[in-house]
Amino acid sequence: MNGTRARPARFILIGLASTAVYFALLLALRSVIASTTILAALCYALSMCFNYVAQGLWTFQTQRLSTRSLSRYAIVQGMALAINALAMGILVDGLGWALLLSQVLVTGFVAVCVYVLSAIWVYQ
Repeated sequence: MNGTRARPARFILIGLASTAVYFALLLALRSVIASTTILAALCYALSMCFNYVAQGLWTFQTQRLSTRSLSRYAIVQGMALAINALAMGILVDGLGWALLLSQVLVTGFVAVCVYVLSAIWVYQ
């Protein structure tokens, strides 16, 4: 896949890979981290690092990741991190919803927000 026309597909593929990293960490660390909010925040932060590098180098094919895009990415992901962790805490710890069902729902919402902000601001 080459060119800007392939970017949406690349964005989705990297998003799926990042989500897989997130879920793998979520399941692997659940037995060691009791707080769902801390668990979700840590897993999200680690998958966010993978995502920034992969989106920059593959999706947007930058030769060098810039401080400008990193700063913008960090702002967007910081907001997404807060939404993800708080929503997971509310749904799982507060309302008693199942961990994975809650994360699937929260992930979908957060992904749409991140895509829109990335497309119109982060990588401009």
